[in-house]
Amino acid sequence: MAAALAVVLLGVAVFLFARNARQRSSGTPPAPVVCESCGREFYIKTNDEEPVCPYCKAPASIRRLYFQCRQCGHAFVAYEWDTKNEMARVPGGEWVPKDQCPLEAVCPECGGPTKFVRDIRKVRQ
Repeated sequence: MAAALAVVLLGVAVFLFARNARQRSSGTPPAPVVCESCGREFYIKTNDEEPVCPYCKAPASIRRLYFQCRQCGHAFVAYEWDTKNEMARVPGGEWVPKDQCPLEAVCPECGGPTKFVRDIRKVRQ
């Protein structure tokens, strides 16, 4: 009886470990999005066609691109994209065609060099 219980518990442990490893290596991290209607940030799978805000159910949202300073560590929104991925802007700036928006940023806190942040949730921890 004890041996059977040990085998079942070992099987459950292996299953949970494998499931957790699969979730961690699932590829592209979720993309940060801000809702144009309510202003709240949420995350979507990057292959979602039309993201819908989980808070107010509005269909239109803006994808965010975060950068982090290599000197002081400050993380900030460097660019925003529309959900159709055609227009881009510096937060608060004018919308321009995406190909006219440079993909480089300077830290607004210290003026230092920055790097793209693939998963902002890891920086915020």
